[in-house]
Amino acid sequence: MGIEKAQTCLYGDNSKSFDQLRWFIEESMRTNLASKLVLDMDECSNQFKRFFASFYACIYGFTYCRPMLFVNGTFLKSHRYGEMCSNVAESFKAWIKEARFLLITNMVDLIKSHIMAQMCNRKLEANYWNTVLCLKMDKRLGEELDKGRTWRFSMSSDSVFEMNGFPCLHTVVAIQASGGDINDYVEDYFYTSSFREAYFQAIHPISTALKVGVSEENCEFNLSPNTRRPTGRLKNRRIPSRGEKIRQIKCDKCGRLGTHNKKTCQEPI
Repeated sequence: MGIEKAQTCLYGDNSKSFDQLRWFIEESMRTNLASKLVLDMDECSNQFKRFFASFYACIYGFTYCRPMLFVNGTFLKSHRYGEMCSNVAESFKAWIKEARFLLITNMVDLIKSHIMAQMCNRKLEANYWNTVLCLKMDKRLGEELDKGRTWRFSMSSDSVFEMNGFPCLHTVVAIQASGGDINDYVEDYFYTSSFREAYFQAIHPISTALKVGVSEENCEFNLSPNTRRPTGRLKNRRIPSRGEKIRQIKCDKCGRLGTHNKKTCQEPI
């Protein structure tokens, strides 16, 4: 409870900040036309349920990205569970780690700032590319060409090329034997032009100068979600994924490398 009270003193009362979402949506729609922002409220209690935000720059950029399975929630059959892993969600949680304790509007705005910075960095990075394909895919294609220099072409019958949209080693040798241009057999998603187009649009910031104040007397006040606080101390540390590298620290008490320090060391004195 002490940490929660300290966070309230630093950032403000989180339960009173949900009413600012209406203002955030209006300003975002004004500065980012054709965006999709939806605030879902409970009709009976007027409590917050969920908030969805997709800015036009992201919507436009997705049309030039390679289709991803997890977007449609594709069900994959396998020997174990037959489900897809949650690596994307885990990576996103680690990405917004510092925004979890902020007010709802500040949290959404900080996540938006992260997306803006990422899009800007990738746009600047792509401006220095002088290859037809993206650097990673161009390097991969060069490696396939080096491997297939001594191969003799007979027939390519595997379905790797049709599934990935990128020429495999057998396909590269076959295209070379026919005298065709390998770049013509690569999906447009791997082209440098598509990468630049994906980050061409920009998310415009909103001004907080006209930010409205929160009033408890407002009959349309958005109440915070009625979540039940779990028993015990809240866990703030994210559980690392399998294979994730954890930084090792040296304990001043026992002198061993691990994830504990002098304060949390359980070795006897």
